[in-house]
Parts: sequence; structure tokens; C-alpha cells
Amino acid sequence: MLKGKARSAEEITGIKGCKSFDIKNERGNFSYREEMNCFSGKILELELTPIISNIISCYDYVSSNGYFWITEWLENVHDETDWSEVSVDSKVLILNEIKRYFAKYKNGKIYTWEKGRTSWTTEIDNIDSLHSWNFRDVKLIKY
Repeated sequence: MLKGKARSAEEITGIKGCKSFDIKNERGNFSYREEMNCFSGKILELELTPIISNIISCYDYVSSNGYFWITEWLENVHDETDWSEVSVDSKVLILNEIKRYFAKYKNGKIYTWEKGRTSWTTEIDNIDSLHSWNFRDVKLIKY
């Protein structure tokens, strides 16, 4: 599960007394609403959510409280899953939509089997059968 610490409007903008703001960037238009300040300094449970604009596709976060948070409004985003303890062939979701099977965790990267394969259907020593991901992109599916 991803978690991150919420930042206040004042902290994000550097403007004393700022309570809300709107921004427009290459990913789209976003509003930091005044009520979001009550989460400042608190750890939020986060889900990746796709942002699709005419220019690029990327991912930011929706918190369990239902607010949309872009990456810059959070700090210390981290995954509480201990990937070193995850069993080979466990089900994972990549970017909340691509189904894959866990292969290994090494040097801070999560590896999955390519094309939905598992250790049963892949040559274990074939390095081309693995794909590495950033922990923010991968979610362990628990039964």
C-alpha cells in the first residue's frame, strides 16, 4: 500500500496564509481546495490514478479520503509492502491496470514476468523475460 505525507497550500506555494490555489501544467488543470489543508502533515493512504491529457499520460494519486493529490503536493511517498517477503508468482497490478506476476525484488526495483507469464512458463535464467518497475507503479494483489 502506498502512503504519503500531505503538504499544506502554504507549504506548496511558499505564500504565507495561502489556503487554496489552482495550477495548470502539462498534465492538466488541478485545484488544491481549502479543506485539503486539514490533512497537512498527515499520512494518507494513496492509490495511483491515471491522468490523461492531450500531451502526455502520467499517474498521480487519489487518497482514501477521496481527494486528488498530484505528486508535488505530497512528500515521502512510499510503499509499505515488504517486497523482499513477497512470494514468486504473486499477482500484482502495474499502474492499476496491467496484470502481471511478481518475479523478484532487487536493488529497490520490483521485477515481473513479461506478458503475464509466471515462473512455471518462463525460463528462469532468461533475463529478457523480466521487466523492472518502480515501487510506486506496482500494487500487490492480496487474496
